[in-house]
Amino acid sequence: MCRASIARQTVVALFAALVAACGGGSSAPDAAATAGASTAQTTIAGGSSGSSAPQAVATCDLPGFAADALTRVNDYRARGADCGARGVLGPAGVLAWSTQLEQAAVAHSTDMATNDFFDHTGSGGSTMVSRVNATGYGWTLLAENIAAGQSTVADVVAAWMDSPDHCENIMNPNLREIALACVRNDAATYHRYWTMDLGAPR
Repeated sequence: MCRASIARQTVVALFAALVAACGGGSSAPDAAATAGASTAQTTIAGGSSGSSAPQAVATCDLPGFAADALTRVNDYRARGADCGARGVLGPAGVLAWSTQLEQAAVAHSTDMATNDFFDHTGSGGSTMVSRVNATGYGWTLLAENIAAGQSTVADVVAAWMDSPDHCENIMNPNLREIALACVRNDAATYHRYWTMDLGAPR
């Protein structure tokens, strides 16, 4: 499991292994973390929203996908969570589903599944910021978790909550909207590619 955090002008990459090997750290403008294993996360502070009823598009054929994701994440936020090295966080407010963040999440999961890679940077050089900006979402804070290989929403959320840095993203009280995408390609290394995007709209 890997994590990267970035402020509006600066990027700081922090990596923490959880399920499989990954590593390294970097600092560069508008870049995201690289990873070589099952999950990764990035956060940015910076640059209105499209919230609606949750109707996820890329679901890996899992029933009740968006509702399941919202329920699980919002349950953690309501209770508060022990994020290990990041401390006990929360409670935090309820997240709403964003169709614009969903567009960005779907685009990245599709890219990873189609091109068989696992990274916050897209195959064409896209970043979390460029993918979200392409949807027209106006933001003050963004976060992204990625994962690969997990079979269910429960599995992927549990993996992120078991990682201090990913847990910190999910529990961030300043984030107000969320979307999750899963794209399956059985010919690719991990078969299922997950992207969670979170944001605070302008």
